[in-house]
Amino acid sequence: RPDGLSNGGRNNFPICPPSPCPLPKGEGTAEEVISAAVASMTDASEQAVGREASATVDPLDWADVQDSQGGDHEAYARLVRRHQQTIAAYMWRFTRQPSTWEELVHDVFVEAYLGLRGYQGRAPFLHWLRRIATRVGYRHWKSRRRQHGRETQLDDATADAAVAREEGTEASRQAAE
Repeated sequence: RPDGLSNGGRNNFPICPPSPCPLPKGEGTAEEVISAAVASMTDASEQAVGREASATVDPLDWADVQDSQGGDHEAYARLVRRHQQTIAAYMWRFTRQPSTWEELVHDVFVEAYLGLRGYQGRAPFLHWLRRIATRVGYRHWKSRRRQHGRETQLDDATADAAVAREEGTEASRQAAE
């Protein structure tokens, strides 16, 4: 079609003409609607930063987080009790040694407490805890890999030294004969 609403006969789907596509009456142009939508999203994100929890955050968690941020240690203990089993089950994937596992779970809640001021309530508290747990678990794997690498290097060096001593004593024995 010569009016620019067809794409050359390949199919019959109309394409948008070069000028802005008008919206139904009373809505304005597409640019105006997009600008209004961006402004409303900006307002919503500023409210979330302004210490209001989003609709996805459990009200009990949010109340305890706010109390904990204010210095109430019992509120943080309630958060720990509420989420400890879930985090413990999640951390089991990073180690199968019970003592290490307990340390990792403990580390998650210590890091969460230290970073509690950064929690803004944009997502569920458990999601935030799982992100911390993942970082703690990966850090554990990384340190274990480094430690295993050092042990291997030391074992190789010890073995090399032992071989050198054996060769030295063998050479001494041959010279004595």
